[in-house]
Amino acid sequence: MLVTINTDASWCPKEKVGGYAFWISSPWGKFKKYGKFKSKIHDCTKAEMMCIANAIYYLSKKPFYREVKRIIINTDSLYSINYINSQKRNVKRWNKARGKIKHLINLNGIELELRHVKAHTEDLSKPRVYVNDWCDRMSKKGRKL
Repeated sequence: MLVTINTDASWCPKEKVGGYAFWISSPWGKFKKYGKFKSKIHDCTKAEMMCIANAIYYLSKKPFYREVKRIIINTDSLYSINYINSQKRNVKRWNKARGKIKHLINLNGIELELRHVKAHTEDLSKPRVYVNDWCDRMSKKGRKL
């Protein structure tokens, strides 16, 4: 079974706080969640990757998770995509979030595909853009909790 996850994170460099939001679409329904990161966040890439990790972790706790064969992650963070794909030559910043994501994926043998979604696009009639806009708004709301 295929599951699609849309993610976005928000980060405040002055306060070192971040928020996250994800929208999971699956044959078992849609799951939306947002919140504030518990620990300090030191850069935007870490926030984005922690958001992806949170979404995968949330999904892994669902009873149908054993049936998932493929996950598509839509994110507006090219650094996160390059980092997760281990394209080290394209990544300028490093952090610890990658290990958590790799562990969750390797543990379950699920095929992972990362796709870039252009942020802040005006055409909300496209479903992917609408969902990305929702994640953007809710991650900012989550950061302020």
